[in-house]
Amino acid sequence: MKTYNIDVGNFIRDAIAEKIKREYIDLLPKPKKKYCPFSNNTIEI
Repeated sequence: MKTYNIDVGNFIRDAIAEKIKREYIDLLPKPKKKYCPFSNNTIEI
């Protein structure tokens, strides 16, 4: 990549940072809903 004057390390860092920004919402753990066991899992606690 020297012929194109591109630093491969920075390119990879930028690509990873962009991917994390794009998929940030999916990376966060989602809270699980708790349901009442006696309501056949229809009533949320």
